[in-house]
Amino acid sequence: MRDCVEVDISGPVAQLEGLLARATLSPKDAARCARLAEALRRPARLCLLGPDPALLHWLLAGLIGEAPVAAGQMPPALEVSHGEAPRTVATLGDGSTLARPGLPQPDMLARAPVFLAVEAPVALLRRMSVLAVCLDVDPAQHVPALAWAARRSEIALWCTASFGPADARIWAAAPDRLHNHAVLVERAPAPTPPRLPAGAEFVARFAAGPAPDDGAAAPRALVAALQERLLADMDEARAADLDATRLFLHRLGSAVPAPAAAVAPRAAPAADAAPSAGMRALVSEPLLYLTRRARALAQALAWPDEGGDWAAEVLDGCCETAEGLRDRAADWPEDDPAATALRQAIEEMGDTALLLQIEGGAEAAETAAALMGQMRWELEQALARSPAPDLEPGVGR
Repeated sequence: MRDCVEVDISGPVAQLEGLLARATLSPKDAARCARLAEALRRPARLCLLGPDPALLHWLLAGLIGEAPVAAGQMPPALEVSHGEAPRTVATLGDGSTLARPGLPQPDMLARAPVFLAVEAPVALLRRMSVLAVCLDVDPAQHVPALAWAARRSEIALWCTASFGPADARIWAAAPDRLHNHAVLVERAPAPTPPRLPAGAEFVARFAAGPAPDDGAAAPRALVAALQERLLADMDEARAADLDATRLFLHRLGSAVPAPAAAVAPRAAPAADAAPSAGMRALVSEPLLYLTRRARALAQALAWPDEGGDWAAEVLDGCCETAEGLRDRAADWPEDDPAATALRQAIEEMGDTALLLQIEGGAEAAETAAALMGQMRWELEQALARSPAPDLEPGVGR
């Protein structure tokens, strides 16, 4: 199997972050810059889709080594991503969430979560996260489920016993984003597979073989071939993102920070001076606010109403969040260079979010979400660089 070697993208990412921190880009360039930075920082996102939870569980376990839940406990949606220690966040049917350290436990699974987000220290997950979505028996639920999955993935694996007319109808109606790079995995390939419309074809097909006995692992040859193909595709996508970044940086020319100078986490224009101890108090609550707003928006979009305008909901949520951050930053001290630079970044991203809301559409929504992710990173970096408050005399000494 191809080694999980990570390409060093720290230089280009630092240059993109340096550009955003300078707050001198046009709104269109700032949006493009944020999108490129997010694409480089984030692992590739793989989605397993299909009507058979047992097959999805079998492939998930084969790809990452061990599934975080038993085969009979698969929720409608399960996402596994990299983390330094196991952690689980469960979304329940009423929209509430439970977060706990460790893998999913029986008491959490007994509450019938509709979505489990699990972090695990698995090496392959540094390269890709894996989302498994089991399609409901009710065809009316297919469209919103596929639309939701499309927003959380770049590579799709359609998993089925045999790709027949029913599969073809569901797949043909899937969003174009899922069709962009899709692989078919079936237990027994159909002798004459149904014809798919142009643009919905699979880039590769794999035969998984007959259903295994209970507890049997996926064949090593299948797992190795799938991993080889997926990692090769991810390498190509990463190379394309790097090429796009280099072209973008080349177009901006002298405005781009030098690589050596850009390696620092954030080189804001007025932040050459170290943040004051007071920055910790200024930034903590806005960071909590932004984190809560992002969580609330994710919950609202977890299972959207059929026919609902998810892009408009994202754009509205991002603009409301930007206004909330502006209100919080309005009273920050004018004589603190780091606070001034961060407030300027909030203002620029808020303006860009408003322009994206006017533009509308799926691409604008994705860019707005990426800008909010960039703003969260800015606040986290400001908090991390702020000196801890001095201990009172006699405390901890």
